[in-house]
Amino acid sequence: MIVNHNALILSADGGHFCLYRNSGRGLSIELDLLAEASHPAAKTTDLGRDSAGRTFQSTGKRRSAYEQADLHDREEEDFVAAAAAQLIGYADASKCDIILIADPKTLGRLRTQLTEKFGDRIVCDVNRDFAMRRPEEVVELLRRLRPD
Repeated sequence: MIVNHNALILSADGGHFCLYRNSGRGLSIELDLLAEASHPAAKTTDLGRDSAGRTFQSTGKRRSAYEQADLHDREEEDFVAAAAAQLIGYADASKCDIILIADPKTLGRLRTQLTEKFGDRIVCDVNRDFAMRRPEEVVELLRRLRPD
């Protein structure tokens, strides 16, 4: 795949992200790290121990429970929103291409954060978890991608 000069590449999952800019020209891909962050994965039980609420039927003696909130999932959503905010901050400053590399769940969350403002600038999204990989491995992944 040909990655344009100054393209932004976000490699993320629910607990780590790296934001790169391609400083290479032509067929050369050279990634410069712009931002990186990690979020320790806490267990849901460490985030909260409140049990699900109960409701009573209006007639009879039947009861049912509300669905238990997944607090770990909420933490990941907040982290992905922060990664998207970082990307938006850099993308606002220039008219550059955007490439997303993330696991399926994170990719969906990123898409919802970015579609409204930058949907037309996302040239590629890769369904892979490369958040903890070295930049050289990300470059190799991008080189192996076929253009659409």
